[in-house]
Amino acid sequence: MLELQGLNALREAGTNDPDDLAPGDKRVIAILTIIYVVVYLVLLVFAILRAIKCSTATPDSRALHLMFAIVSPVMYLIFSYLVPGMCRRT
Repeated sequence: MLELQGLNALREAGTNDPDDLAPGDKRVIAILTIIYVVVYLVLLVFAILRAIKCSTATPDSRALHLMFAIVSPVMYLIFSYLVPGMCRRT
């Protein structure tokens, strides 16, 4: 996913070669990438903790909740708060 964001940033800058970017542009892209990774990791950890809290002690329930939380942390967090009965222990 990070590679796609980098390619989109290059395309928006009007070039396909990262060496053609100005040093300031490279720095902005690097800072935004770091911010994106940190936010994504925080959401991933929060989703995993919520999945452990919401699932029952059975292996099937725990596996499904953890799989959904790892595959799409943002969607899991949204659904765990909005879908009635998904997280019974809140």
